[in-house]
Amino acid sequence: MNNSDVIRIIEELKRDISRAIRHGKMDMVEVKSNSKYKFSRNWYQANFDLKDYDAVDIWCEQQFGTHPARPDSWSRWWHKFEDSILFRDQEDYMMFVLRWGIH
Repeated sequence: MNNSDVIRIIEELKRDISRAIRHGKMDMVEVKSNSKYKFSRNWYQANFDLKDYDAVDIWCEQQFGTHPARPDSWSRWWHKFEDSILFRDQEDYMMFVLRWGIH
């Protein structure tokens, strides 16, 4: 199958879909994503005692997965500063603060 065959098939599909919509056999429906992943775009910053740095890092990897090399909007946590960690989810932040937070 070459490019012209693929283009021809796509054009036929477009015509068939348009025809079905015109004759009421197919409705255009907007599909909204209902992702199970809920996170804020903001980071929650939690501070901890610098003497616990290594233990905190190990604990976070066990609880939240490997530390991201380049954090993005899907990253759960980011050990950006030496005495604080950033979290996407409030629940992760609260769990960390309860375990390691400075009181």
